[in-house]
Amino acid sequence: MTYPYATISPPPILPNNGPQSHRALNPVHFGNNRINGATFDTRPPYRWEDERNGTIQPVAWRPEQRDFLVRADCGGRFVLVEQFYPGWIAAVDGHPVGIERWGGAFQAIPVPAGDHRITFEFRPRSLRIGAAISWFAGVGLLLLVVADGLSRRHPGKRAG
Repeated sequence: MTYPYATISPPPILPNNGPQSHRALNPVHFGNNRINGATFDTRPPYRWEDERNGTIQPVAWRPEQRDFLVRADCGGRFVLVEQFYPGWIAAVDGHPVGIERWGGAFQAIPVPAGDHRITFEFRPRSLRIGAAISWFAGVGLLLLVVADGLSRRHPGKRAG
């Protein structure tokens, strides 16, 4: 699985004359992974901070969960190029680990040497709060529908 992402960098400045000047007018340059000033990093969005540390096998990649089987030759930091955002939790072999900020915007976790299963899950508090509000609103609506149905069955018992 390869999931490219883009970083923005200024486009190259070329002289207005010479054999390469026509390239400045062509916005697409595939030879060096550049398109309109965006540089595409075609590495997968997960890696070891020290890229020689070991192997990584992605197991699951769902919107709310990322699972990996890893072999770390020595202890190191596993990097997930996923926005460092509240609600992400991580575990190594089922044991919770703290997520650290990496590269200013992404996630990293410490992993000891050996074979491990790494899991990242997105469980934002706002989702649980929203689900609770929806549940209470649904129950309230159901009670109103039942009360209205009962009052229509017995019109003579209305207060007022």
